[in-house]
Amino acid sequence: MKQKDKMQAEYDIFQIWNFPSGLGLKVKIGKFSPYFPHGQQLHLHEDIIEWATGSREMPPSVCSADCGPGFRKFWQEVMTVCCFDCNPCPKNESMCVWPST
Repeated sequence: MKQKDKMQAEYDIFQIWNFPSGLGLKVKIGKFSPYFPHGQQLHLHEDIIEWATGSREMPPSVCSADCGPGFRKFWQEVMTVCCFDCNPCPKNESMCVWPST
């Protein structure tokens, strides 16, 4: 297939729903089309996507939410760099603020 042909191809996006009985169902959840304007080429039917969490709500794309005032980040050693715990600042510090990453 020529490079130009690859760029003009449309792609359907599927998700496999697995059921306890061993049955799997292939469900179309979206489409990619290079013919739509940039930034609008990917269309997903978010209301029918079943996430690994068992929810239909899109999971956050970060491990941990930002720490609030008076707390500092302590990275979790076995996790990726975006995963951390929030611990209170030491008592001898009036304020500890960490820049957002």
